[in-house]
Amino acid sequence: MSKSIASAPKDGSRFIAFEKGYGWQTCYWDKNHDGGNGGFRNPRHGWRPTHWVPLPKEPKSKKCRGFEL
Repeated sequence: MSKSIASAPKDGSRFIAFEKGYGWQTCYWDKNHDGGNGGFRNPRHGWRPTHWVPLPKEPKSKKCRGFEL
């Protein structure tokens, strides 16, 4: 279940965020973005997402369908 972007982490950690027109993308808070006012960023652009979810946990196994990752 997604959460309001107001509750997203602002410590620089990455999460998955949603913005209409862009869909779901990884994102992080950059305190220096937008002239020092802060803003959400992703690798391609600054944007204004509305919802977020945490990244999934890393798999415990290093194997996938019998292959070593």
